[in-house]
Amino acid sequence: MRCLFTLVIMLPSVACAGPKPAIVRVTREVYREHPCPKTAAWVSVRYVGPGLVREERFSTMARSDTPEKPQRRWSKDNGCTWSDYEALPEVVTHPEGVRVVLTLGPQLYDAQREAIVSVWLRQTRLQGVYHNQLFSRRSRDMARTWSQPRQIPSRKP
Repeated sequence: MRCLFTLVIMLPSVACAGPKPAIVRVTREVYREHPCPKTAAWVSVRYVGPGLVREERFSTMARSDTPEKPQRRWSKDNGCTWSDYEALPEVVTHPEGVRVVLTLGPQLYDAQREAIVSVWLRQTRLQGVYHNQLFSRRSRDMARTWSQPRQIPSRKP
């Protein structure tokens, strides 16, 4: 199944009777189908480092905000070809019966240090209350492995 829509932007007309030609055309298509009813396909694709290396992460969501069976694959040629998928650790864990979610956030490449720095969110649900902490991690191998997380201290307003 492919979804397709088109957005056409017209230039403003001052004294013309007819429409101006479109200056852009935007199309949309389904990137990845959902695997089964009531289960969403969750996909993110990002550039890693200074070149054309891309990482695609994929998981499914059958329950709200609960990614399952995460996996990733790599492209060294800007998405023309891709590696096979490799499994990733589960995003949601339950140590000692407490729900903990650790999600990868924004990342940037530090050219001077030749490292990727990323912010991660750790959300803990304890007795019905959510507690959020931010951590930073560094990767020196183009996001294949990460350093131990360092908590970013929160500031009270």
